[in-house]
Amino acid sequence: AAWNQPQAVVTTLPNGVRVATKETFGEVASVGIYLNAGVRDEAKDSVGAAHLIEQLARTGTAKRPGAKLEAEVEAMGATLSVKSGRESSSYSMSVFKGDV
Repeated sequence: AAWNQPQAVVTTLPNGVRVATKETFGEVASVGIYLNAGVRDEAKDSVGAAHLIEQLARTGTAKRPGAKLEAEVEAMGATLSVKSGRESSSYSMSVFKGDV
C-alpha cells in the first residue's frame, strides 16, 4: 500500500460477486463495476457485443433516458464512465460524498 493509505478490503458476497472497498477520507466517492470480460471473450457469432453493451449503457432506461441521466449527473458535478476494452469492461461514477 502507498504510504499512509489504507488497503482495499475485498469481500465476497454469497453469490460470488467480489466487492472492493477503500476509505479515502476525501470529498469524492467513486463507485464502479469492473468485469473481467471484454472484446477477447466474444465468440464469432457475438462480435461487437461488448461495444454494443457499452453503447446501450449510455442510452439510459425507460424511466431515465440517456439525456436525462447525463443532465442529472452533470448537475451533481459528477462523472460517469463506461468503457469496454480487450480484457475488461467497466462502469464507474464519481460523485461528491454527500451525493452517494
